[in-house]
Amino acid sequence: MESLNEKEKDYVKRFVEQANKFLKYGREPDKEGYQERYDYGGKGDLTSEEDRSLYKSVGKKLIELVYKEAGNDSFRFSQIWRYGANEEEKRVDVDDPKYYKAYMDSLNSG
Repeated sequence: MESLNEKEKDYVKRFVEQANKFLKYGREPDKEGYQERYDYGGKGDLTSEEDRSLYKSVGKKLIELVYKEAGNDSFRFSQIWRYGANEEEKRVDVDDPKYYKAYMDSLNSG
């Protein structure tokens, strides 16, 4: 996998900070500090064109990494992506057939 460049590393740091704000300030409108931008469907902070571009580049690199960790096996990739690398008791095709079908449809559409 191609490693993250400095802009991507900074973006990941800001993405995690934003995620923490969603956890802290979203979901509870009566909680002190609540902000609609951090609630479900809120836009958050990372809204610029550059942030959108960085989201895509980091996402592609993450997918490449997980696919490589899955031994370039698309079923194993779907398993890891859905449940994590250490989940051995679930099978994505059995335990979440709707997710697996959507994954396969996407994979087969090109």
